Amino acid sequence: MSKSHKNIRFDSLIVDSGPLLIALTVNYLSVRNIERKESYLAEIWDNFSKKGVRPFQIQEYFRRISNYYTTPHAIGELIGLSRSKFKNNYINQNEFWSISMDYLEAKNISEQFIQVLDLYHDESSLPLIQEIGFIDSELIKLAKEIGLPILTIDSRTLKAKADKQGIDVIVLDEDIYTIII
Repeated sequence: MSKSHKNIRFDSLIVDSGPLLIALTVNYLSVRNIERKESYLAEIWDNFSKKGVRPFQIQEYFRRISNYYTTPHAIGELIGLSRSKFKNNYINQNEFWSISMDYLEAKNISEQFIQVLDLYHDESSLPLIQEIGFIDSELIKLAKEIGLPILTIDSRTLKAKADKQGIDVIVLDEDIYTIII
């Protein structure tokens, strides 16, 4: 996590697809009680250790967030990410999503729909769409509307544009995200 937010507790956050994939993966590994003999999944745990991060630390970080807010387009992106990251590995997509839906329900996931055309017709959002795309622009608009920080791994584009809008952004280290790739 970025140093400025390392010790701050947030009960509710707007969560981008990258951190959601991390949360769901760590939850899946924990629920399945993955053993070291399952090479790919054990490798994920080992990679956490190599980066100096204990998986339970990440799990505890996400456990403290009781309400996740996101957009349906970010969920769509999350589904695509999970398929591409896990397609040649030992993770069964049906089992992964079954466990993940239970987790998201427990986290009170709230998908806030922002119409793409409304975003397009919003003069303050139009430049964002052209620079960073619809999904990140939706997350910024959602943050403006409900006044919550955004949790992301995108320190270059999303954070930079959100900062210019006065929106608080928490950036998980990209090294943590690369562990599950």
